[in-house]
Amino acid sequence: MQARHLSFLTLLALSAPAAAQDFNNDGYDDLVIGVPDEDIGSIADAGAVHVLYGSASGPILSGFQTWSQDASGVNDSCEAYDRFGYSLACGDFNNDGYDDLAIGVPYEDIVITWLFEYTDAGMVQVLYGGPGGLSASGNSWYTEGSFGTSNLDDYDNFGFSLAAGNFDRPESGDDFAVGAPNEDIGSIVDAGAVFVIYSSQGKGQYVSNEILSQDMSDVPDTAEAYDHFGYTLAASHNLPNIFHPDILAIGVPYEDIGSAYEAGAVSVHYGEYNYGVNYSSEFWTQDRGTMLDVAESFDNFGQALAWGRFHRLDVNELAVGVPGEDLNGIENAGAVAVIPVNANQGELTSNGNQLWSQDSAKVLDACESGDLFGFALAAGDFNEDGLDDLAIGVPFEDINGLSNPGAIAILFARSTGGLGAGGNQFWYQGNAGMPGMLEAYDNFGDRLAAGDVNGDGRSQLIVGVRYEDIGTVSDAGAVFVLADGPAGYGTQIWDQGSLGSVEAYDHMGGSVQ
Repeated sequence: MQARHLSFLTLLALSAPAAAQDFNNDGYDDLVIGVPDEDIGSIADAGAVHVLYGSASGPILSGFQTWSQDASGVNDSCEAYDRFGYSLACGDFNNDGYDDLAIGVPYEDIVITWLFEYTDAGMVQVLYGGPGGLSASGNSWYTEGSFGTSNLDDYDNFGFSLAAGNFDRPESGDDFAVGAPNEDIGSIVDAGAVFVIYSSQGKGQYVSNEILSQDMSDVPDTAEAYDHFGYTLAASHNLPNIFHPDILAIGVPYEDIGSAYEAGAVSVHYGEYNYGVNYSSEFWTQDRGTMLDVAESFDNFGQALAWGRFHRLDVNELAVGVPGEDLNGIENAGAVAVIPVNANQGELTSNGNQLWSQDSAKVLDACESGDLFGFALAAGDFNEDGLDDLAIGVPFEDINGLSNPGAIAILFARSTGGLGAGGNQFWYQGNAGMPGMLEAYDNFGDRLAAGDVNGDGRSQLIVGVRYEDIGTVSDAGAVFVLADGPAGYGTQIWDQGSLGSVEAYDHMGGSVQ
């Protein structure tokens, strides 16, 4: 059965980023920019990915690469509306010391024979790193058919979301999870599923795989129509031998909670040595335990996810975007929930959880209708104090009478007590040294990532601005790399004027890593 078309809010979402990546192992994180609506020749919206390698001065043009399904040696070929680069994840999948790149192509049609073609079934392609950076050599690709051809179906959008982590064996390469949020479970339309591909130590060889859905006995809750389980994904990147291997968080932002329609939920799966992510799991909503606030219709709890070390260095905590949260009668103002970890067990607990919004004490700006605070999230150590801080996208923020130019709020970690409002920042184009021009409908802040692209020990904040106009070219898109702090001064802006040709509606920055 054909999947329901996703809402406008759905189409804007982003899977949370995995850890930053170093494809050539030179000590500098590299920058990956998805351009999912790039035309390749006359092929509309085939999609492309730009890779800029890090250096002491940040990302540089030297060694710059553009990848598409038309690139030499890359499996498959460009087709209209595939949207190669819609999602991204990075990890050392072949355990050779060089990070690799997984690229989501969720609108790929899969042809088995001339009798069997699956429209928008989706694909993930993997490029492998090495001394010279990413290479097409040995590149691999995965579909739902990799798990058995019976899993293939129209409009599943396998690859809509991605996350990479080591979920089972520290001595092996990284694994990756693939969201197919429009997967039908039996007759249940768009219930959603997540496919986990476990690596071995050989390039591109995977020793096992696993399918997670809410109709499985070990997965919390039940499969229901239009839940879109797997809509967002995030992996914890825990330190080795601390409690668990990495933990997989699965966003279900369209989950109904009781009578609360699309209140949202997060399914948390704890990695276990030799068992993987389906060994133990939990179901988190705003109604669980002592969570602040309650589940309400259209909150979309789980629309964005990010793991960060907000309290202590050895374990991660989970930040959850709740962009549809109403606050004091203000509709869709948005909020972010932060769920801490039990220090004795390494598992999430509602005790001491936080709820942040623009109505929180000392947080800059104020709640306004339709801001969608918490629509995107990224965690990184922006001030080099050893703890992670949290960047929060507010892409529908109105500023100076303009509609939806967008903004970013930054909350910094404290040595005790997790995230705090002290010294918090509020950034938008054109303020306090931030380059760029304030324009309506740019939605600055709806794509976020973090990485140390200049090797100075701090994270830099990466902002995809896919609706940015370049000159008179509408929605060509751009990417901002904010300087240390983060701060406006020294920010780099990348657009296709320097990386290719500027074209309308390419939406460069549609994904960032």
